[in-house]
Amino acid sequence: MKILCHMPTLRQHTCGLSNRAVHFASALEAHGHAVTFTVREDKTDVQGNLVAGMRLEKVSITGPAFLHWSLQALRRRLTAGRLVHCLSDEHELFISCQPEVVQAYRKRHPHRRILFVCGGTTLLHDSTEAAAQASSGAPRRLAFALDRWLKRCNEAGAFEAADLCVFDSHTTRRCVVELYGANPKKCHTVYGGIDAAYHRPPTTEQRASARAGLDLPADALVLAWTGRLSPEKNLGLFIRAVQRCRHLPARVFLVGDGPERARLQALCTSVNLDGVVTFVGAVPDVRPYLYAADIFVFPSVGESFGGSLAEAMACGLPCIALKGDGRQIMNASEEVFGATECGVLVSSGAPAALAAGIDHLASAPAHRRALGRLASSRARETFSWSRGGRRLCELVDGLFNERSIGEVSRAAKTSGAQVVPGAA
Repeated sequence: MKILCHMPTLRQHTCGLSNRAVHFASALEAHGHAVTFTVREDKTDVQGNLVAGMRLEKVSITGPAFLHWSLQALRRRLTAGRLVHCLSDEHELFISCQPEVVQAYRKRHPHRRILFVCGGTTLLHDSTEAAAQASSGAPRRLAFALDRWLKRCNEAGAFEAADLCVFDSHTTRRCVVELYGANPKKCHTVYGGIDAAYHRPPTTEQRASARAGLDLPADALVLAWTGRLSPEKNLGLFIRAVQRCRHLPARVFLVGDGPERARLQALCTSVNLDGVVTFVGAVPDVRPYLYAADIFVFPSVGESFGGSLAEAMACGLPCIALKGDGRQIMNASEEVFGATECGVLVSSGAPAALAAGIDHLASAPAHRRALGRLASSRARETFSWSRGGRRLCELVDGLFNERSIGEVSRAAKTSGAQVVPGAA
């Protein structure tokens, strides 16, 4: 079967959505399908016309100009319509993780199968962003409300238009089903996150080599984080927590790049942590930093899964994360840790609370090692790309059975029959 996989952006490093798409597309190829990626040429850093050995088509379009940020969701909807008109028709299944493109594609191709891969939702960020707007004037609050409404309309429309919706955590799936009223029969969780042969605890020699390469003493306390420097990652909290630690780490590695870098560097200067916090930038392989670290800190407040958390766990690192509260902290960290309690969950988004969690692990090396073993076992058994790829192939095969998931969903909706939730 020919599959066209659209990406809103396609990046080679430190983009979890791109990483997930490439791994799952590779699984579909191995299953016998022919996958072609498509992306706007100004939204990718991939050179040439291949990505991981799969064909890549770059589309040249421009979106309409709008005068105000509150209309960005409307701009994306109009741009999506232009993009869909430029796509090749030589495929049987269309996959996208951009809601506006899913809707536009459905209008143009009412009978073709669509898989919507939900890489996140504005629902995970609404409370935090609304709180940030609380002290703004009435015009800005009104603009924010319009922006939220347009984005929610786009997302809800995509869940309705798609034949199959795939989520990377039960937490995000449940949020969408409950708040958007998405049909649970066509909503499924498919885990991913780590390559079990690639993400594994280091040997004694690998750890020593990683530390030597980073000029770190054997007994230095090292903290690490990896990902994209964006607002929802909440790295300002991490920096303020480090400032309050009783066991001040010798080094904190922030591995990745993004729009928050300049602000975070200024924050480090203001709290006198320039000599402690190192902004590494984007790298093709984060493992040397994970191998050298003692603790991985994951302070995200809006996260649909947490691929970097799963990678750190697989590499045997004890991890600290914020516990979701369903309001200001909307993440899946508790789900990722699971019933094994293989990580430390901090119940407050206050710097002092996160500092206390760091100090707790810093002073307990035996506990760190025990947590690391549990974390590695859970991540490598539960979040492997191979396992997730097999599950996705099963779901795609189901779309083309005589009574597909999409047909069952529409029939159930028309008849008013109850449906059972999809599972991983």
